[in-house]
Amino acid sequence: MKDVSIKLPEPVRPDFVPADAYVYPSYVQLEEEKLWPKTWLLAAREEEMPRPGDFVTFDIGKESILLVRQADKSIKAFYNVCQHRGRRLKDTHCGRTGKILRCNFHGWRYNIDGSLESILNREDWDGCETFSDDQVNLKEVKLDTWAGWVWVSMDPDIEPLDEYLKPVKELLDPFEMEKQRFRSYTSIVVPCNWKVVVDAFNEAYHSAATHPSVFKHGWPGSTTKGLGKHGAFYQPNEPAVDKSEKVLPNVVEASVKERIQYKTQRLWDYAGSMITPMLLEATKRLDELPEDADDMAVLIKLGEAHKEELAKKGIEWPAGLTPEFFMSHAPTDIHIFPNTTLVPGADATLWHRMRPNGDDPASCLWDFWSLERFAEGEAPEVARDFYPSPKEFEGKNPFLEEDFGNMEATQKGMLSRGFHGGRTNPVQEASVSNFHRVLYEYYSAPDEA
Repeated sequence: MKDVSIKLPEPVRPDFVPADAYVYPSYVQLEEEKLWPKTWLLAAREEEMPRPGDFVTFDIGKESILLVRQADKSIKAFYNVCQHRGRRLKDTHCGRTGKILRCNFHGWRYNIDGSLESILNREDWDGCETFSDDQVNLKEVKLDTWAGWVWVSMDPDIEPLDEYLKPVKELLDPFEMEKQRFRSYTSIVVPCNWKVVVDAFNEAYHSAATHPSVFKHGWPGSTTKGLGKHGAFYQPNEPAVDKSEKVLPNVVEASVKERIQYKTQRLWDYAGSMITPMLLEATKRLDELPEDADDMAVLIKLGEAHKEELAKKGIEWPAGLTPEFFMSHAPTDIHIFPNTTLVPGADATLWHRMRPNGDDPASCLWDFWSLERFAEGEAPEVARDFYPSPKEFEGKNPFLEEDFGNMEATQKGMLSRGFHGGRTNPVQEASVSNFHRVLYEYYSAPDEA
Protein backbone atom coordinates (compact mmCIF):
# COMPACT_ATOMS: atom_id res chain seq x y z
CA MET A 1 0.00 0.00 0.00
CA LYS A 2 1.29 3.44 -0.90
CA ASP A 3 2.14 5.51 2.15
CA VAL A 4 1.15 9.11 2.71
CA SER A 5 2.96 11.97 4.37
CA ILE A 6 1.77 12.74 7.87
CA LYS A 7 -1.23 15.01 7.70
CA LEU A 8 -3.43 14.57 10.73
CA PRO A 9 -7.01 13.64 9.72
CA GLU A 10 -10.19 15.10 11.10
CA PRO A 11 -10.26 15.20 14.91
CA VAL A 12 -11.23 12.30 17.12
CA ARG A 13 -14.77 12.64 18.48
CA PRO A 14 -16.76 10.53 20.93
CA ASP A 15 -18.37 8.90 17.87
CA PHE A 16 -15.40 8.87 15.46
CA VAL A 17 -11.81 7.56 15.36
CA PRO A 18 -9.82 8.04 12.11
CA ALA A 19 -8.43 4.93 10.43
CA ASP A 20 -5.11 6.43 9.28
CA ALA A 21 -2.97 5.61 12.33
CA TYR A 22 -3.84 1.91 12.12
CA VAL A 23 -2.76 1.39 8.51
CA TYR A 24 -0.10 3.84 7.27
CA PRO A 25 3.59 2.99 7.86
CA SER A 26 4.35 6.69 8.40
CA TYR A 27 2.52 6.48 11.73
CA VAL A 28 4.90 3.73 12.87
CA GLN A 29 7.72 6.25 12.49
CA LEU A 30 5.65 8.96 14.16
CA GLU A 31 5.15 6.72 17.18
CA GLU A 32 8.88 5.97 17.26
CA GLU A 33 9.55 9.70 17.55
CA LYS A 34 6.64 11.10 19.55
CA LEU A 35 4.94 8.33 21.51
CA TRP A 36 7.23 5.60 22.84
CA PRO A 37 10.04 7.96 24.00
CA LYS A 38 7.55 10.28 25.75
CA THR A 39 5.49 7.93 27.94
CA TRP A 40 5.90 5.54 30.84
CA LEU A 41 6.00 1.96 29.53
CA LEU A 42 5.42 -1.35 31.30
CA ALA A 43 8.70 -3.25 30.82
CA ALA A 44 8.80 -6.32 33.08
CA ARG A 45 7.59 -7.92 36.28
CA GLU A 46 9.84 -7.50 39.32
CA GLU A 47 9.66 -11.23 40.01
CA GLU A 48 11.38 -11.92 36.67
CA MET A 49 14.64 -10.71 38.26
CA PRO A 50 14.76 -12.27 41.73
CA ARG A 51 18.58 -12.24 42.20
CA PRO A 52 21.30 -9.63 41.67
CA GLY A 53 22.65 -10.09 38.16
CA ASP A 54 19.33 -11.28 36.68
CA PHE A 55 18.23 -9.33 33.60
CA VAL A 56 15.25 -8.79 31.31
CA THR A 57 15.24 -7.00 27.96
CA PHE A 58 12.27 -4.91 26.86
CA ASP A 59 11.96 -4.03 23.17
CA ILE A 60 9.73 -1.23 21.94
CA GLY A 61 9.96 -0.20 18.31
CA LYS A 62 13.65 0.05 17.39
CA GLU A 63 14.75 0.53 20.99
CA SER A 64 15.81 -2.17 23.45
CA ILE A 65 15.98 -1.51 27.19
CA LEU A 66 18.07 -3.70 29.51
CA LEU A 67 16.82 -4.15 33.08
CA VAL A 68 19.26 -5.54 35.66
CA ARG A 69 18.75 -6.43 39.31
CA GLN A 70 21.47 -4.71 41.41
CA ALA A 71 23.47 -5.94 44.39
CA ASP A 72 21.29 -3.83 46.72
CA LYS A 73 18.15 -5.49 45.23
CA SER A 74 17.14 -2.34 43.33
CA ILE A 75 16.69 -2.49 39.53
CA LYS A 76 18.40 -0.28 36.96
CA ALA A 77 17.52 0.25 33.30
CA PHE A 78 19.93 1.01 30.47
CA TYR A 79 19.76 1.29 26.71
CA ASN A 80 20.71 -2.21 25.58
CA VAL A 81 23.72 -1.13 23.53
CA CYS A 82 27.49 -1.30 23.96
CA GLN A 83 29.08 2.14 23.80
CA HIS A 84 31.97 0.88 21.64
CA ARG A 85 30.40 0.00 18.29
CA GLY A 86 26.71 -0.23 19.03
CA ARG A 87 26.18 -3.97 19.42
CA ARG A 88 23.27 -4.96 21.61
CA LEU A 89 24.59 -6.31 24.88
CA LYS A 90 21.87 -8.91 25.39
CA ASP A 91 20.12 -10.75 22.57
CA THR A 92 17.74 -12.83 24.70
CA HIS A 93 14.56 -11.90 26.54
CA CYS A 94 15.89 -12.75 29.99
CA GLY A 95 18.66 -14.53 31.80
CA ARG A 96 21.52 -14.14 34.23
CA THR A 97 24.60 -11.99 33.67
CA GLY A 98 26.19 -12.21 37.12
CA LYS A 99 28.33 -9.20 38.10
CA ILE A 100 29.39 -8.26 34.56
CA LEU A 101 27.70 -7.24 31.32
CA ARG A 102 30.03 -8.31 28.52
CA CYS A 103 29.75 -7.32 24.87
CA ASN A 104 30.30 -10.33 22.62
CA PHE A 105 31.76 -8.23 19.77
CA HIS A 106 35.04 -6.84 21.20
CA GLY A 107 34.78 -7.91 24.82
CA TRP A 108 34.07 -4.55 26.47
CA ARG A 109 32.87 -5.18 30.02
CA TYR A 110 30.47 -3.22 32.22
CA ASN A 111 29.52 -3.56 35.87
CA ILE A 112 25.82 -4.24 36.39
CA ASP A 113 25.42 -0.64 37.66
CA GLY A 114 26.31 0.50 34.12
CA SER A 115 29.82 1.72 34.87
CA LEU A 116 32.68 0.65 32.62
CA GLU A 117 34.66 -2.26 34.09
CA SER A 118 37.34 -2.79 31.43
CA ILE A 119 38.25 -2.27 27.77
CA LEU A 120 40.48 -4.65 25.81
CA ASN A 121 43.73 -2.79 25.03
CA ARG A 122 42.57 0.31 26.88
CA GLU A 123 46.05 1.81 26.42
CA ASP A 124 45.33 2.29 22.71
CA TRP A 125 43.24 5.33 23.68
CA ASP A 126 46.03 6.88 25.78
CA GLY A 127 46.64 10.43 24.65
CA CYS A 128 43.21 10.67 22.99
CA GLU A 129 41.91 13.87 24.58
CA THR A 130 38.36 13.35 23.39
CA PHE A 131 37.99 9.97 25.11
CA SER A 132 37.42 9.18 28.76
CA ASP A 133 35.99 6.16 30.58
CA ASP A 134 33.03 8.06 32.01
CA GLN A 135 31.89 8.90 28.48
CA VAL A 136 31.31 5.24 27.70
CA ASN A 137 29.34 4.12 30.73
CA LEU A 138 25.99 2.62 29.77
CA LYS A 139 23.26 5.20 29.20
CA GLU A 140 20.65 4.96 31.93
CA VAL A 141 16.88 5.01 31.39
CA LYS A 142 14.40 6.39 33.90
CA LEU A 143 12.76 3.63 35.96
CA ASP A 144 10.13 3.22 38.66
CA THR A 145 8.00 0.39 40.03
CA TRP A 146 4.30 0.04 40.74
CA ALA A 147 1.90 -2.90 41.20
CA GLY A 148 4.78 -5.37 40.98
CA TRP A 149 5.80 -4.08 37.53
CA VAL A 150 8.92 -2.26 36.36
CA TRP A 151 8.08 0.86 34.32
CA VAL A 152 10.57 2.76 32.16
CA SER A 153 10.61 6.04 30.28
CA MET A 154 13.12 7.33 27.75
CA ASP A 155 12.10 10.90 28.59
CA PRO A 156 14.35 12.20 31.41
CA ASP A 157 11.90 15.06 32.02
CA ILE A 158 8.68 13.04 32.21
CA GLU A 159 6.45 13.50 35.25
CA PRO A 160 6.86 10.97 38.11
CA LEU A 161 5.14 7.64 37.53
CA ASP A 162 2.71 8.26 40.41
CA GLU A 163 1.53 11.44 38.72
CA TYR A 164 1.40 9.84 35.26
CA LEU A 165 -0.84 7.05 36.54
CA LYS A 166 -3.43 9.31 38.14
CA PRO A 167 -6.30 8.63 38.58
CA VAL A 168 -6.11 4.91 37.71
CA LYS A 169 -3.58 4.27 40.48
CA GLU A 170 -6.21 5.16 43.10
CA LEU A 171 -8.65 2.71 41.47
CA LEU A 172 -6.13 -0.14 41.34
CA ASP A 173 -4.01 0.19 44.50
CA PRO A 174 -6.66 -1.51 46.68
CA PHE A 175 -6.18 -4.73 44.68
CA GLU A 176 -2.55 -5.00 45.93
CA MET A 177 -1.40 -6.42 42.62
CA GLU A 178 2.22 -6.24 43.78
CA LYS A 179 1.32 -9.32 45.87
CA GLN A 180 0.15 -11.27 42.83
CA ARG A 181 2.49 -13.58 40.92
CA PHE A 182 2.60 -15.14 37.46
CA ARG A 183 0.22 -17.99 36.71
CA SER A 184 1.10 -17.79 33.00
CA TYR A 185 3.02 -15.59 30.52
CA THR A 186 2.07 -15.70 26.84
CA SER A 187 3.30 -13.76 23.79
CA ILE A 188 1.68 -13.96 20.34
CA VAL A 189 2.46 -12.24 17.04
CA VAL A 190 -0.89 -11.00 15.72
CA PRO A 191 -1.49 -9.74 12.13
CA CYS A 192 -2.91 -6.35 13.06
CA ASN A 193 -1.85 -2.97 14.38
CA TRP A 194 -1.09 -2.84 18.11
CA LYS A 195 -3.89 -0.27 18.56
CA VAL A 196 -6.47 -2.74 17.23
CA VAL A 197 -5.63 -5.04 20.14
CA VAL A 198 -5.70 -2.17 22.65
CA ASP A 199 -9.14 -1.18 21.38
CA ALA A 200 -10.41 -4.76 21.66
CA PHE A 201 -9.63 -4.86 25.38
CA ASN A 202 -10.65 -1.27 26.07
CA GLU A 203 -14.40 -1.88 25.80
CA ALA A 204 -16.96 -4.59 26.49
CA TYR A 205 -19.35 -3.59 23.70
CA HIS A 206 -18.03 -6.41 21.48
CA SER A 207 -18.64 -9.11 24.08
CA ALA A 208 -22.25 -10.00 23.28
CA ALA A 209 -21.48 -10.74 19.60
CA THR A 210 -17.95 -12.11 20.04
CA HIS A 211 -18.40 -14.15 23.26
CA PRO A 212 -22.10 -15.06 23.22
CA SER A 213 -21.75 -18.22 25.31
CA VAL A 214 -20.57 -16.16 28.30
CA PHE A 215 -23.79 -14.10 28.19
CA LYS A 216 -26.32 -16.90 28.04
CA HIS A 217 -28.74 -14.93 30.17
CA GLY A 218 -28.56 -11.74 28.12
CA TRP A 219 -26.23 -8.81 27.49
CA PRO A 220 -26.13 -6.42 30.46
CA GLY A 221 -24.54 -3.54 28.56
CA SER A 222 -21.54 -1.55 29.76
CA THR A 223 -20.38 1.99 30.28
CA THR A 224 -16.97 3.58 29.75
CA LYS A 225 -15.16 6.79 30.54
CA GLY A 226 -11.87 8.55 30.04
CA LEU A 227 -9.62 8.98 33.06
CA GLY A 228 -7.22 11.64 31.84
CA LYS A 229 -4.80 9.82 29.51
CA HIS A 230 -6.27 6.51 30.59
CA GLY A 231 -9.72 4.88 30.53
CA ALA A 232 -12.03 2.33 32.10
CA PHE A 233 -15.11 0.29 31.41
CA TYR A 234 -17.71 -0.98 33.84
CA GLN A 235 -20.47 -3.57 33.65
CA PRO A 236 -23.70 -3.48 35.68
CA ASN A 237 -24.97 -6.05 38.16
CA GLU A 238 -21.42 -7.05 39.01
CA PRO A 239 -19.46 -5.68 41.98
CA ALA A 240 -17.87 -3.22 39.54
CA VAL A 241 -21.10 -1.34 38.75
CA ASP A 242 -20.68 2.44 38.67
CA LYS A 243 -23.98 3.89 39.90
CA SER A 244 -23.15 7.39 38.69
CA GLU A 245 -22.86 6.45 35.00
CA LYS A 246 -25.60 5.87 32.43
CA VAL A 247 -25.93 2.12 31.76
CA LEU A 248 -27.82 0.48 28.92
CA PRO A 249 -30.99 -1.47 29.85
CA ASN A 250 -30.27 -4.82 31.42
CA VAL A 251 -32.24 -7.55 29.64
CA VAL A 252 -31.67 -10.61 31.83
CA GLU A 253 -33.94 -13.58 32.42
CA ALA A 254 -32.03 -15.06 35.37
CA SER A 255 -31.34 -13.99 38.91
CA VAL A 256 -28.08 -12.31 39.82
CA LYS A 257 -27.04 -15.47 41.68
CA GLU A 258 -27.68 -17.72 38.68
CA ARG A 259 -25.91 -15.36 36.33
CA ILE A 260 -22.83 -15.01 38.55
CA GLN A 261 -22.60 -18.79 38.95
CA TYR A 262 -22.98 -19.45 35.24
CA LYS A 263 -20.59 -16.74 34.06
CA THR A 264 -17.89 -17.70 36.59
CA GLN A 265 -18.07 -21.38 35.67
CA ARG A 266 -18.06 -20.56 31.95
CA LEU A 267 -14.98 -18.34 32.23
CA TRP A 268 -13.24 -21.00 34.33
CA ASP A 269 -13.89 -23.62 31.64
CA TYR A 270 -13.36 -21.32 28.69
CA ALA A 271 -10.78 -18.64 29.42
CA GLY A 272 -8.25 -20.17 31.80
CA SER A 273 -7.65 -16.84 33.54
CA MET A 274 -9.37 -14.25 35.76
CA ILE A 275 -11.09 -17.04 37.73
CA THR A 276 -9.41 -18.96 40.57
CA PRO A 277 -10.59 -22.17 42.30
CA MET A 278 -11.34 -20.06 45.38
CA LEU A 279 -13.69 -17.73 43.49
CA LEU A 280 -15.35 -20.67 41.76
CA GLU A 281 -16.02 -22.34 45.11
CA ALA A 282 -17.34 -19.04 46.51
CA THR A 283 -19.94 -18.82 43.73
CA LYS A 284 -21.12 -22.36 44.54
CA ARG A 285 -21.64 -21.31 48.14
CA LEU A 286 -24.26 -18.79 46.99
CA ASP A 287 -26.61 -21.78 47.16
CA GLU A 288 -26.40 -21.43 50.95
CA LEU A 289 -28.59 -18.31 50.68
CA PRO A 290 -32.38 -18.51 51.05
CA GLU A 291 -34.37 -18.53 47.82
CA ASP A 292 -35.73 -15.04 48.45
CA ALA A 293 -32.28 -13.39 49.03
CA ASP A 294 -32.11 -10.05 47.23
CA ASP A 295 -29.34 -8.99 44.83
CA MET A 296 -27.38 -7.08 47.46
CA ALA A 297 -27.40 -10.09 49.80
CA VAL A 298 -26.01 -12.21 46.94
CA LEU A 299 -23.15 -9.79 46.31
CA ILE A 300 -22.31 -9.51 50.02
CA LYS A 301 -22.35 -13.28 50.39
CA LEU A 302 -20.08 -13.67 47.36
CA GLY A 303 -17.49 -11.33 48.86
CA GLU A 304 -17.60 -13.02 52.26
CA ALA A 305 -17.36 -16.54 50.81
CA HIS A 306 -14.52 -15.54 48.50
CA LYS A 307 -12.56 -14.11 51.43
CA GLU A 308 -13.16 -17.28 53.46
CA GLU A 309 -12.06 -19.55 50.62
CA LEU A 310 -8.82 -17.57 50.26
CA ALA A 311 -8.20 -17.82 54.01
CA LYS A 312 -8.52 -21.62 53.81
CA LYS A 313 -5.56 -21.58 51.41
CA GLY A 314 -3.50 -19.22 53.54
CA ILE A 315 -4.06 -16.29 51.18
CA GLU A 316 -4.76 -12.84 52.57
CA TRP A 317 -7.66 -10.78 51.22
CA PRO A 318 -6.58 -7.28 50.04
CA ALA A 319 -7.43 -4.95 52.92
CA GLY A 320 -8.61 -2.12 50.67
CA LEU A 321 -11.18 -4.22 48.83
CA THR A 322 -14.18 -3.33 50.96
CA PRO A 323 -17.80 -3.77 49.85
CA GLU A 324 -18.03 0.02 49.62
CA PHE A 325 -15.06 0.16 47.25
CA PHE A 326 -16.49 -2.56 45.01
CA MET A 327 -19.86 -0.85 44.80
CA SER A 328 -18.69 2.68 44.15
CA HIS A 329 -15.24 2.63 42.56
CA ALA A 330 -13.94 -0.73 41.29
CA PRO A 331 -13.60 -0.91 37.48
CA THR A 332 -14.17 -3.99 35.34
CA ASP A 333 -11.23 -3.08 33.07
CA ILE A 334 -8.59 -0.34 32.98
CA HIS A 335 -6.55 1.02 30.06
CA ILE A 336 -3.20 2.60 31.01
CA PHE A 337 -1.94 4.81 28.19
CA PRO A 338 -0.52 3.98 25.81
CA ASN A 339 -0.39 0.19 25.46
CA THR A 340 -1.56 -1.86 28.42
CA THR A 341 -4.96 -2.98 29.71
CA LEU A 342 -6.00 -5.11 32.65
CA VAL A 343 -8.97 -6.81 34.28
CA PRO A 344 -8.26 -6.57 38.04
CA GLY A 345 -9.56 -8.99 40.65
CA ALA A 346 -9.18 -9.72 44.35
CA ASP A 347 -7.03 -12.78 43.71
CA ALA A 348 -6.47 -12.80 39.93
CA THR A 349 -5.71 -10.25 37.21
CA LEU A 350 -5.53 -10.59 33.44
CA TRP A 351 -3.00 -8.06 32.12
CA HIS A 352 -2.25 -7.24 28.46
CA ARG A 353 0.57 -5.34 26.72
CA MET A 354 0.61 -4.52 23.00
CA ARG A 355 3.66 -3.44 20.99
CA PRO A 356 4.51 -2.85 17.32
CA ASN A 357 6.31 -5.69 15.58
CA GLY A 358 8.92 -4.04 13.39
CA ASP A 359 7.91 -1.45 10.79
CA ASP A 360 4.79 -3.26 9.56
CA PRO A 361 1.68 -1.42 10.79
CA ALA A 362 -0.27 -4.67 10.33
CA SER A 363 1.75 -6.72 12.83
CA CYS A 364 2.07 -6.52 16.58
CA LEU A 365 3.40 -8.42 19.57
CA TRP A 366 0.74 -9.08 22.18
CA ASP A 367 1.84 -10.18 25.64
CA PHE A 368 -0.68 -11.25 28.23
CA TRP A 369 -0.17 -12.41 31.77
CA SER A 370 -2.41 -14.24 34.19
CA LEU A 371 -1.54 -13.09 37.71
CA GLU A 372 -2.79 -14.65 40.95
CA ARG A 373 -2.39 -14.37 44.69
CA PHE A 374 -0.72 -17.42 46.18
CA ALA A 375 0.09 -18.54 49.68
CA GLU A 376 3.71 -17.88 50.67
CA GLY A 377 6.02 -20.13 48.67
CA GLU A 378 3.24 -21.58 46.50
CA ALA A 379 3.71 -19.48 43.33
CA PRO A 380 4.61 -21.77 40.40
CA GLU A 381 7.69 -21.51 38.18
CA VAL A 382 6.46 -19.91 34.95
CA ALA A 383 8.18 -19.82 31.55
CA ARG A 384 7.24 -17.48 28.72
CA ASP A 385 5.19 -19.22 26.01
CA PHE A 386 5.77 -17.67 22.57
CA TYR A 387 3.58 -18.22 19.50
CA PRO A 388 4.58 -16.79 16.09
CA SER A 389 0.94 -16.53 14.99
CA PRO A 390 -2.60 -17.13 16.30
CA LYS A 391 -2.64 -20.42 14.38
CA GLU A 392 -0.07 -21.94 16.76
CA PHE A 393 -2.13 -20.76 19.74
CA GLU A 394 -5.28 -22.61 18.70
CA GLY A 395 -6.81 -24.69 21.47
CA LYS A 396 -5.00 -22.85 24.28
CA ASN A 397 -7.67 -20.31 25.23
CA PRO A 398 -11.02 -20.48 23.36
CA PHE A 399 -12.19 -17.19 24.90
CA LEU A 400 -9.27 -15.13 23.55
CA GLU A 401 -9.26 -17.05 20.27
CA GLU A 402 -12.69 -15.60 19.53
CA ASP A 403 -11.03 -12.18 19.44
CA PHE A 404 -8.33 -13.11 16.93
CA GLY A 405 -10.58 -13.28 13.89
CA ASN A 406 -11.99 -9.84 14.65
CA MET A 407 -8.51 -8.33 14.94
CA GLU A 408 -7.19 -9.59 11.62
CA ALA A 409 -10.43 -8.83 9.77
CA THR A 410 -10.56 -5.33 11.25
CA GLN A 411 -7.01 -4.59 10.09
CA LYS A 412 -7.92 -5.70 6.56
CA GLY A 413 -11.22 -3.83 6.57
CA MET A 414 -9.65 -0.51 7.57
CA LEU A 415 -7.64 -0.54 4.31
CA SER A 416 -10.84 -0.17 2.32
CA ARG A 417 -11.58 3.01 0.37
CA GLY A 418 -15.05 2.64 1.82
CA PHE A 419 -13.87 3.11 5.41
CA HIS A 420 -12.52 6.35 6.85
CA GLY A 421 -12.83 5.76 10.57
CA GLY A 422 -14.64 3.98 13.36
CA ARG A 423 -18.03 5.27 14.53
CA THR A 424 -17.40 4.57 18.19
CA ASN A 425 -20.26 4.13 20.63
CA PRO A 426 -20.27 7.30 22.82
CA VAL A 427 -21.47 5.30 25.85
CA GLN A 428 -19.80 1.90 25.59
CA GLU A 429 -16.64 2.88 23.69
CA ALA A 430 -15.80 6.26 25.21
CA SER A 431 -12.56 4.74 26.54
CA VAL A 432 -11.56 3.87 22.94
CA SER A 433 -12.15 7.36 21.57
CA ASN A 434 -10.42 8.85 24.63
CA PHE A 435 -7.36 6.69 23.90
CA HIS A 436 -7.17 7.98 20.34
CA ARG A 437 -7.82 11.57 21.41
CA VAL A 438 -4.74 11.42 23.65
CA LEU A 439 -2.78 9.53 20.99
CA TYR A 440 -3.36 12.29 18.44
CA GLU A 441 -2.23 14.87 20.99
CA TYR A 442 1.11 13.07 21.09
CA TYR A 443 1.21 12.79 17.29
CA SER A 444 0.67 16.53 16.90
CA ALA A 445 3.16 17.63 19.58
CA PRO A 446 5.78 20.11 18.30
CA ASP A 447 8.98 18.58 16.97
CA GLU A 448 11.96 18.78 19.28
CA ALA A 449 14.57 21.36 18.38
